Amino acid sequence: MIPNSDRLSDHLHYFFTAYLPQHRGVSLHTRLSYKHTFVQLLRYWKRRFPASPDPRLDQFSVPMLLDFLTHLEKELGNTASTRNTRLAALKSFFKMVALLESRYENLCRQILLIPLKRSPRWPFDCLDKDEVDTIFASVKTQSRDGYRDLCILRTLYNTGARASELCTLRVTDLDFYQRRVLLQGKGNKSRTVPLWDSTLAFLHTYLKSERRVPKFSHRDFLFINQRGTHLTAPDSTHYVSIIWPTPAPRRRRSNIKDFTQCIFGATPPPATSCRLASISP
Repeated sequence: MIPNSDRLSDHLHYFFTAYLPQHRGVSLHTRLSYKHTFVQLLRYWKRRFPASPDPRLDQFSVPMLLDFLTHLEKELGNTASTRNTRLAALKSFFKMVALLESRYENLCRQILLIPLKRSPRWPFDCLDKDEVDTIFASVKTQSRDGYRDLCILRTLYNTGARASELCTLRVTDLDFYQRRVLLQGKGNKSRTVPLWDSTLAFLHTYLKSERRVPKFSHRDFLFINQRGTHLTAPDSTHYVSIIWPTPAPRRRRSNIKDFTQCIFGATPPPATSCRLASISP
């Protein structure tokens, strides 16, 4: 139901339960990111205005939101890129407010004019074929989940998948006959990527004899962790940090979230990913 008050809490409830999922079709990952933005905003608000825990919409202003964005960078250590992500969530919310509440149209228009902050974009250093082979050879396949870890790395190398795409990969997404895999990406977008014969062979062996027995509710997922559930993004980061604990010289990032970025330099766009995957090493 469209809110009939000017309280932030009422509009946030409508924003997350109706506007984003029903009217915009926003993915769950995006909604969770937006939720985190407003959790931080409310914490900041309560620290500045403890006497008013549930603010009205007219209590927000461009200077106040600029102060909040500065707080994210200066006190919480957010990068300019993360700051821009938080700003995108705020703009999406106030676009909705402008649509529903005409009396706040001028305020919302001013907020939507807040500019994104430019941030330096450094090129990723990538691995050559010998370095990739060295990483594959370093995996201890004799351990309980070693063969799974090797399959994870080979799948990432073959497909150029993001960590989130890997974690949500299901057994039914694999097509051994057509030699391809369906990846469900950000924003509910999907793409099909060819698989090399070597990748298919490793995945076939993994499914046949090396896959952990999953819990019933997680039986459809391809990669299973020690808890019997599907992988999560922290799981993938942890596995990569174990296999490659110390970044080599000239690596720009010491905390590697996406193994694909280390190999290709960046996650390739769908067309590039297909071209790379069609060329077996």
